[in-house]
Amino acid sequence: MATTTFIHVKNDLVLDTILEFSINHPEIYIVLTIDRKQIDYNIPWTTKKFFTYVKKRNNKIKIQRLNAGANKEDDGYDSLKEDMKYMDIIHIDPWKVFPQIETGIHNSINMIYLCNKTNPELQYEIGTDEKTRPYLSEEEFDFILREFQGRVIERVYSKIRYVRIQGKGEKKIRMSNIAKKYGLIPKSEEDDLGEQLEKIKTDIIGLQENRMIESTESTRNNIKDKIYEHLVQLLVPLPDIFV
Repeated sequence: MATTTFIHVKNDLVLDTILEFSINHPEIYIVLTIDRKQIDYNIPWTTKKFFTYVKKRNNKIKIQRLNAGANKEDDGYDSLKEDMKYMDIIHIDPWKVFPQIETGIHNSINMIYLCNKTNPELQYEIGTDEKTRPYLSEEEFDFILREFQGRVIERVYSKIRYVRIQGKGEKKIRMSNIAKKYGLIPKSEEDDLGEQLEKIKTDIIGLQENRMIESTESTRNNIKDKIYEHLVQLLVPLPDIFV
């Protein structure tokens, strides 16, 4: 299976460039990741409108909801009603509100079963980021995954494809190995290309007070060209003659 590229989308300019790239390079497996800070709360998209816009341009591209779960806006279960209708992958993450290991696991599993009952085609990511709820040790991380594997029936567990790992360097390698032991693909925040693409945009338009520059057509085209070029350099393999 081809390597999956995750890209966190924060604005329509970056989104349109990614969609153009995905159409021209269908061999690159891309998952757009979104959260409610960008979709539903801060920019004029709703989950349904975002889904419709993306799938109309490229029906093969996948969409993942990040950090789905209880937060200050809702209890997690309410927002999942929209997510399970439109997402391809959901990151089940109630750990901010349920940091205790038992309640975190319990609510994660409940949410997975709820989503699976409505949409059996969904895939899942479990676990959380270090800033939300650090794993206290690698042993605790192993225990959490063992509990998921033991409590979730096999046909549903097979739909849990990814797990959020924490740390860098040797710690990241050890956590990746733990994830693989349970048949899961390790995934960390730094694996997402979204911040790289945002940096290209902000480097061109400058500081926040100069954001009006972004509205000019020449600047928008310049940003799109640079982002597109960056995606090609990162993701498109060189022909054999150059290897």
